[in-house]
Amino acid sequence: ELVTSFQKYNYLKAPIERPLTPPNNNLAVNLDRQILYNHSHSSLFGADVSTDQKMMVEAIGRHLVYDAAQSTALMCTNVVSYVLLTEQRRGCSLSQLQSSVSSRGKALKMAGRDLGYMGEDHLVIKRALEMLGTSLVRVEGSGANRTVRAHASVPAALELSYYANALVAHYAAPAIVATALESIVCKQNADEDTVRHSELMEAALQLSEILSQEFILCAPCTRIEERLQEALDELLAQDVLTDTRSPDALEEQRWSRRFANNFDDEDDDDDGYRPDPTRLIKYKLSKSPEALAER
Repeated sequence: ELVTSFQKYNYLKAPIERPLTPPNNNLAVNLDRQILYNHSHSSLFGADVSTDQKMMVEAIGRHLVYDAAQSTALMCTNVVSYVLLTEQRRGCSLSQLQSSVSSRGKALKMAGRDLGYMGEDHLVIKRALEMLGTSLVRVEGSGANRTVRAHASVPAALELSYYANALVAHYAAPAIVATALESIVCKQNADEDTVRHSELMEAALQLSEILSQEFILCAPCTRIEERLQEALDELLAQDVLTDTRSPDALEEQRWSRRFANNFDDEDDDDDGYRPDPTRLIKYKLSKSPEALAER
């Protein structure tokens, strides 16, 4: 199955001697190629192993690592550490921590991730704090006034990051899109209310290129551009962004995507000019506290 799925993207297996940048300067295709080519492809078997075979081994290896990371069950210490280092990094009450961990767990379940814990929220938090220990997490006060925050020391932050890294890989693609969004919004003379789809995806692809050695954002049989589009759809579903088009325009876009998928990848190399169908798509930023916190 892995071999078959990789062969579906045969256009990536261009000769190494060719420049990685395609004639149309498509950053998405360029990045897909770089991920598989910018590694050592030397072999103990010398010239007896073809470039295609080396590439397939590289792709299958990355596919296995990606699947292993996605299928690993998340423990309560992972989720609590992630929440304390991100949305509640300034500290919070015990009830707020329970609410945040519960919401994060539900979101992970909806995303298809397995949780390696179960039970009532207050028992889950109690167990996680006991396992993390007082050297990593500070619990102050008593009764309903108890507050929880991560220790400010560097060793504590590093150890909490170790526990939280299980979720960092899961949120890498949405984080790249959100970071690209912030980079556009923070530009001088930029429109703070709307952002173009093409500009957002271009910035996200540039960040993906920078972080390509740190994260495996998707399996080799999946285009990075497709994964970033899924992450963008997640932000739209969470109301972080709002599509400014009417429902009729959205349905027309979905139809055009289905129609375009019927063409072979070879048609993309034609010299004929094709206007970008996403050039007119704009998104409006949500100003709600929930959207700002998620960003």
